[in-house]
Amino acid sequence: MTLRTSFFNKTVFFKTVKRFWPLWLGYLALWMLALPLDMHETLQWRYHLLNTDVEEFILSSTVTLSAILPFLMAPLSAMAVFHFLYNDRSCGAFASLPVKREGLFISAMLAGLIPLLLTHVLVFGATVWASFALGYVQWGASLTWLGVTTLCLIFFYGFAVLCAMLTGHTLIVPAVYAVLSFTAVVVQSILFSLFDMFLYGYSSSDILLTWLSPLVQIMRDVGYSPVIEVAAASKGYEILSYTFEGWWTVGIYAIVGVVLMGLSLLLFRKRRMESAGDVVAVRKLRPVFKYCLAFGCALVFGSIIYGMFHNYREDTLFGLPMYLGLGLSALVGGSVGYFGAEMLMRKSFRVLKGSLKGYAVFVAVLTLGICALEFDFMGYETHVPKLDNISSVYVSSADHYAFFDEESNIALARKIHKGILKAHNEGENYGDFGVYLTYNLKYGGTVSRHYYVPLSSATEDIARDLEDLLNSKEAMEQKGFSHENLTMEWFETAHIYGYGNKFSSDESEINYTLSAKEALDFYENYVLPDMRDGNLSTFWLTTDSVYYQEEYAIDITLGIRPPYEKGSLHSRGYEGLYLNVSKNSTRVLDWLENVYGLDGSMLENYNTITPEKFPKYDPSNGESTSIGIIGGADGPTSIVVAG
Repeated sequence: MTLRTSFFNKTVFFKTVKRFWPLWLGYLALWMLALPLDMHETLQWRYHLLNTDVEEFILSSTVTLSAILPFLMAPLSAMAVFHFLYNDRSCGAFASLPVKREGLFISAMLAGLIPLLLTHVLVFGATVWASFALGYVQWGASLTWLGVTTLCLIFFYGFAVLCAMLTGHTLIVPAVYAVLSFTAVVVQSILFSLFDMFLYGYSSSDILLTWLSPLVQIMRDVGYSPVIEVAAASKGYEILSYTFEGWWTVGIYAIVGVVLMGLSLLLFRKRRMESAGDVVAVRKLRPVFKYCLAFGCALVFGSIIYGMFHNYREDTLFGLPMYLGLGLSALVGGSVGYFGAEMLMRKSFRVLKGSLKGYAVFVAVLTLGICALEFDFMGYETHVPKLDNISSVYVSSADHYAFFDEESNIALARKIHKGILKAHNEGENYGDFGVYLTYNLKYGGTVSRHYYVPLSSATEDIARDLEDLLNSKEAMEQKGFSHENLTMEWFETAHIYGYGNKFSSDESEINYTLSAKEALDFYENYVLPDMRDGNLSTFWLTTDSVYYQEEYAIDITLGIRPPYEKGSLHSRGYEGLYLNVSKNSTRVLDWLENVYGLDGSMLENYNTITPEKFPKYDPSNGESTSIGIIGGADGPTSIVVAG
């Protein structure tokens, strides 16, 4: 007689399903309320109901709930079907069954997964019926919901089953599940905050490891966009249907979920049944749990404790005392985490014996990390890429920006960068200005820095070099709208506004709105040539005497909204230019004279605020002083700083 190994036991399966039927029923009720019932009750009263309205409602629920509800349900289901692992008596009873471990695991795992999948099928049918009752049967959108929700469930359930295999305690399962789900985003956000606090010039624009926090990654990647038909020679459009975006993300995570189920099976085969009640069921993972909890608490609680005393005090610490304060806060938080982990694993408060060596290792690593921030072991703060390694550089300051690939301009950007590092913490300052630098390297990769540079005698040369760079020919050639071949239908805003010195006189005010035809002609033949010649949209870092001689108090606002393209309703939006007229803006001034009637004598009314009103700061003067600083996209904006 041939012996055969069974990998499924129907008795275990059906007994488990029947025992936890309220859980499956609750999940079904949640989805019924959230999708078909809510859709029918919301849309049946709409006066002009369209097919696309029903489709959008289903896809909107897919985007917002298809990841969240499976994320919440998966750990509850895994805890339920593997409940026997967390009690000595039930664990012994299941271990004594004439069922191989593979069969026991697969039967229990499917008992938690199949009812949830059947729930999705029932909700799918109810959604199709609800759309039929509204007059528009939505097979496509309903199938999309079914596919996305099922793929998300497979991943989250596989992840929850793995968490269930790692512990022998019921309450630890959701804790491990939640912590592992968000650790990457939380830890990286805290590290970025610390780097920003302690590393001069640190710049980071995005979370790099969101893929290790699946719920966050899925919510970022999934969405839906309209397929539209654009009316000829018009900015109007008609929505034909909607397309779901994010299949690759949920598909890859579903594959990972299946892999995690396989890994869980391997852990279950080697699992000690005597580990019921243990916080960490796998002995080899206990040191990992202990040190992860210790360093996690050091980061989280250390940052919280330090922030409570750092952010709300006027006598805030800087320099070395700041690092010591952070170190002590992190040490307190990490100590709680380290010895707390020992207590949980040993189930005793007497944990000093046998744990001090490991604690010494933790303290040493923590101290090394704090010292690395203080003394910049990696050379982050002082690093400036070599000239021959740079292919291009992006420079931005006060809403003015440009990309440079000419070697002379790249060299000037490096000079500015080095000057900023040299002038750091030198001398008194009376304000600051922001500078962004991003180097694109020839052999791949980028180097980004962001500085708030103090305005002081030590940074005068930096300010002049920055003005020269952002007013260079290469920078001016990038001015204007990002789109070419504009048509007058694109223009949504076209306005010229100015105040003269005689505020009580109506004739001293310019308030003129251009027609679409005028706006196109004005931009292409007057504004853009003046900008490209460096006579309009000039970058001023400080409002010195030269600024007062050059600029008029006349502003130009131009805005375009490109026409919609099929499938890109949210990809092309409003783009605006906010410009300040200078005395060198010859073409714009000609337009103002010929079209608006503003002659040379009238322009005297539009001088900028006189320098006598805002004298340049003199550090040697101990008396109260007012100054004018930095501008914006439409030219310098005077900022009063009173001593």
